[in-house]
Amino acid sequence: RDRYASIEVFPNPVVETLFLREVPTRGSLNIYDGQGRILTQLSTGPHAIDVDMSAYAKGWYGIELMASNGEVVWQTRVLKQ
Repeated sequence: RDRYASIEVFPNPVVETLFLREVPTRGSLNIYDGQGRILTQLSTGPHAIDVDMSAYAKGWYGIELMASNGEVVWQTRVLKQ
């Protein structure tokens, strides 16, 4: 079973705070814009991450979780309203 399949991301679309639950690994969370520029990089521990997106412009953003070895292990997109 994919250990990253249980990650929950909500709400999507997001207005202020984006919640990630059931994050199974330590590493980093990157948020990037449509041109692939990393806007935010957060250290992660297992379980839960809350991301303040209130200052972001409206549009689509990529979210990726990287393991401590630098490998991208999970990705998704969210819409900021």
